[in-house]
Amino acid sequence: MIKQLPLPILMLFIFSFNLVQGQDVHFSQFALTPTLLNPALAGSEKQSQAIINYRNQWKSLGNPYTSFHASLDYALTKINNSNGYLAAGIDITSDKAGASELKQLQSVLSLAYHARIGENSQLGVGLSGGFGQRSVNYSNLQWGSQFDGNAYNGSLAGGEAGGANSISFADIGAGIQWSYSKGERYMSGNDQRKATLGISLLHINQPACSFYSTNEKLNRKFVASGQFLLGIPNSALSILPGFLYSQQGSLTEVLVGTRIRYLLEQESNYTGFEKGKAISLGTFYRAGDAFITSLHLEMGKLEFCVSYDFTLSSLEQANNGRGGMELALKYSFVTANQKGSSKRY
Repeated sequence: MIKQLPLPILMLFIFSFNLVQGQDVHFSQFALTPTLLNPALAGSEKQSQAIINYRNQWKSLGNPYTSFHASLDYALTKINNSNGYLAAGIDITSDKAGASELKQLQSVLSLAYHARIGENSQLGVGLSGGFGQRSVNYSNLQWGSQFDGNAYNGSLAGGEAGGANSISFADIGAGIQWSYSKGERYMSGNDQRKATLGISLLHINQPACSFYSTNEKLNRKFVASGQFLLGIPNSALSILPGFLYSQQGSLTEVLVGTRIRYLLEQESNYTGFEKGKAISLGTFYRAGDAFITSLHLEMGKLEFCVSYDFTLSSLEQANNGRGGMELALKYSFVTANQKGSSKRY
């Protein structure tokens, strides 16, 4: 339990409590949280996808931070190669942080429009809106005034005034994305080139998020992300580099890396009954914070991913380098509006 931890680690939890109030949940596998980063990515893959993400970090410190995210995005209107189409997405995020049991529950709807702007490319714009709720348990918090000179003493007064136990807020975001796709994705050719670049601005309305009667707001967040697929012709190998840059208040996150994908069994060119199988290994680096390894398994419509963050920052002294584990499950399917659409732009 946290009450058995040394004071420096207790201070880390108190600091984290203050920090998390005004910042966002994040996942290392950002490619599997598309609409959480940019509402314009809803429906951009031209197929429906349901994704579940789970993250557990800092477990070695006694009170792990756990995050859960679920999303669904799909086309609302018929997709074809000459006109644009409308798409929608929904995200539900639940997060529990540290000894204070700081909890967040947020639900966001995204609406995007995608238009063809070239033979192999499309441009999408999106808006998002939703509501969030946060709650906290003050009884588990420990303060510097409860340090008696030798150790934590729960009988001493904390000297801190309590605030509200929960707050609610509305949230608005917007984004734009460009995607490009060309070439043959099957093993016989595998000269496919794909790219998706996007920028978004989240929390445009800067919702109030203070448990006290202060002016603390959820900072606006700027996100730029990119994902690429480069097939190695006449082979089963592809390279999938990617990057994420986000700026929220005084905090900046830079995440870069790549995956190597090996096609175990290709999709049937004719019947479509064989959906293909692939395996990917990836390494990513979050600047100044962590080294990330990942394993992806694709089996037909399903994709499973497991990744682990190895801490490289000063926090390594407290958690022995054991950062966080993530699990993700993605299910892709085609609706009536998506049947017959080409994936080559």
